[in-house]
Amino acid sequence: LYAACFIHAFGLCEAVRPSDPEVSLATSGDECNNKVLFFAPVGLSYKSVVARNVRHLVDTGIIDIFLAHYSGNQSEWKSDWHDYFVKYSVFYQGAKVDFVHNELVEQRTFHLTSYCYYWISDENIGFSGMNVIHYLNLAQESGALITQPAVSVSGASLPSHDAVNAFTAPTDLTLSPSGRKVHSRCLYRFTDFVEVMSPMFRGFATLEAAYKLHNRSDHSDWGMDRVWCRYLASQFGTSPNSSCAVVDAEPMNKLPHICSYQSGAGQLANHHVLSQYSEFDQQCMLAPDMEWQPGTVQQCKVEGFEEFAGVRFDPKVQTTYLTAYVKCTFKTGTGMACWSRGAANATARLRWLAIQSFAILAAVAFTISYWKHSQVSGSKSDLEM
Repeated sequence: LYAACFIHAFGLCEAVRPSDPEVSLATSGDECNNKVLFFAPVGLSYKSVVARNVRHLVDTGIIDIFLAHYSGNQSEWKSDWHDYFVKYSVFYQGAKVDFVHNELVEQRTFHLTSYCYYWISDENIGFSGMNVIHYLNLAQESGALITQPAVSVSGASLPSHDAVNAFTAPTDLTLSPSGRKVHSRCLYRFTDFVEVMSPMFRGFATLEAAYKLHNRSDHSDWGMDRVWCRYLASQFGTSPNSSCAVVDAEPMNKLPHICSYQSGAGQLANHHVLSQYSEFDQQCMLAPDMEWQPGTVQQCKVEGFEEFAGVRFDPKVQTTYLTAYVKCTFKTGTGMACWSRGAANATARLRWLAIQSFAILAAVAFTISYWKHSQVSGSKSDLEM
């Protein structure tokens, strides 16, 4: 208690936000420690984001932190927040999926099989605006094998695939089975797609089963998220329509990724997964752009009511939730692809388009200049001859 007071007094962690009752993560038949293990491979480029996330997550009192440092040594990461709040850490180079296999599935460094949930996140995610206790309560209530916070589509956050973007605006819903019409919003919704960027697995057995989908020769986790919801449903005898859930009520922020995955390795991993497990491919989105399958209906838990409501999603009705829908794709030297959707991201979209346009114009100007210089040099050589 005294240590906690000292830490708060000197501003080493943020204020505790949860207004929800204490979370009970274990259900009948579960043997776990009523805690969540948060795991993230991290590099120095995101050190400040990681620090904010760690402080905020630890404030819940039920989350332990495991950081796998792929860049930077112990002295470069040494800090008050790291020493106080990070319970487990390793330092070596590797891809995210390799870290998960080594440290969580195979338990090479620590024995960590007793947690109720395993939350595995990318480093470019911001959680400090979330009420994490509320998120955990909703994840537990859903009973899903894998959950994730929805991705915010406002502010500085970059949207993601259609099925995981946050749908928080109130809308007209019809409750089932009563048929009562209400104006409310979704707290969470069942889906057959949860993205690899920040999934939370219910229990070690779920985590272990999910990563059997991955080919260890691949150093990317692409493709797993397309099949793991339906695959796990088949392994654990649950409905494929409720094995995964996206929590809209507590969205996270997706930040630009400085060191993105190599797309070649990702595409290869995706091919390996789908060539073996195509029967479990998700059905809510259309490949390869991963936009809504027209007519998709997902069951959402309606705020303020015990009943669910079927919500229909497709590209034509996306504007029910987003004031605008704009898609642009750009590629950098690292093979990164980015999708910007919604009026809130128009500024960022225009900024990237301006940068891209400037780069193209600079390349054209250089080419013309080089061509003119070559012409002049050639003319001088002719005259000298």
